[in-house]
Amino acid sequence: MKLEGKICVITGAASGMGRALAIQLAKKEKVIGLALCDVNEKELLQTAALAAKSGIKITTALVDVSDRAKVEAWRDEVIRDFGGCDILFNNAGINANGRLVYGPGDDIALLEKQWERCFNIDFYGVLYCTKAFLPTLISRKEAYLVNTSSVNAFYTWPEHSCYTAAKHAVKGLTDSIMIELRAKAPHVKVALLHPGGVKTNIAASTLHSNNHQNNPTAQRIADLFDFIADLSSEQAADWIICAVKNDEYRVLVGYDAWLLDKMVRVFPQGIYSFYEQIGREGFVVDPFDPSGKNEQVFGPLVLARIVAAGLWTHLLFLWPMVFFKLRHTSAGQAALYTMAAGAGYGILATIFNRPSKL
Repeated sequence: MKLEGKICVITGAASGMGRALAIQLAKKEKVIGLALCDVNEKELLQTAALAAKSGIKITTALVDVSDRAKVEAWRDEVIRDFGGCDILFNNAGINANGRLVYGPGDDIALLEKQWERCFNIDFYGVLYCTKAFLPTLISRKEAYLVNTSSVNAFYTWPEHSCYTAAKHAVKGLTDSIMIELRAKAPHVKVALLHPGGVKTNIAASTLHSNNHQNNPTAQRIADLFDFIADLSSEQAADWIICAVKNDEYRVLVGYDAWLLDKMVRVFPQGIYSFYEQIGREGFVVDPFDPSGKNEQVFGPLVLARIVAAGLWTHLLFLWPMVFFKLRHTSAGQAALYTMAAGAGYGILATIFNRPSKL
């Protein structure tokens, strides 16, 4: 799909991928209209200022996507201001520490509240925005619906059930919409995004939204996520925009997302076996557990049993992430250039030193 001259609607545009999408669509792809929403007014206005340029109209609105009435009112504003939209990016989302198996001392009321809030935003937010804007998308000559799911729609880990369930629901919803549109309105394309580790504030927001500001383990988890995340928000936006321009449907955003997808296909059950071993060893998996039990040290024999039980599948598939991380460093880039130069030399040497036929 050609993006130049299009009008785009982006939810969750105050930071992260939403902000990066808004800026790149305005500065690189020459869209003529951006309708941005978020619940953070200050950062949303900063996004609008960063994306501003001559020849583009940008509007902002404070919208909680889990509130259907506010979503529909915003839709009416967008139609009034722009006459409709060509591309809807359902990007808004939060993370939450949610579980289904409770333990002694769990604040069940708090966990249930987190479940509800996560599902309301991550699933119902996508549903409400899609329902609200779908008629105007269908009315255009060509249009695109872009829904953000996650790698958690096909891979998960303990204490992550509410987010995983919501992202699975987004996948099912998007699959269903895609089939209906292909049969009834094939000019409207659909993209389902599965981002892997992207450097956004979602880990930090999880930390603060779950009242774990004083939990050092939870803080380390947030810091670790930021370290291992392979893509910046700007790089993720590049992947997404490229996919839209190429009319793609299932978009694995990041090399880690691509590798995890392959891992669950090759070892659909075995990849979770090591969690069973962790449970048998008596370790607490919840990184947000304030009891300190998760600080237990894994001894060599315990670690060996966990690796043998299934952790080796992750090590096998995800070790290339070390290479992908190194490519961002000066040493890694120097090594890549050296290998490229060596390969180029080898090809040229083969061509020009090929023995003549007798």
